[in-house]
Amino acid sequence: MKIQTIELYNWLPFKGSQKIEFPQDESSNVIIFYGENMHGKTSLINAFRWCLYGKAFDGGNKLIENENLLNNLAKKENNKIFKVEMNFTADGN
Repeated sequence: MKIQTIELYNWLPFKGSQKIEFPQDESSNVIIFYGENMHGKTSLINAFRWCLYGKAFDGGNKLIENENLLNNLAKKENNKIFKVEMNFTADGN
């Protein structure tokens, strides 16, 4: 499986639509997520996990209920929609 893109919408700290495109070059396709604590790295990993397995966990490995995955600012604006879309290829498809 080769991930092409992931798009987050009102997902945890990511308000609105955020799209990440992953390198597709066969010889240099590594991407590193680096940042200070509490800046969304675990939330991004949880987006992959939730998209593939339907579960997200906090830093203590405790299950995060779906109603708590919605971005807090979106929730205050009465926007109750969050989503994660992942596009990937597997076995050439």
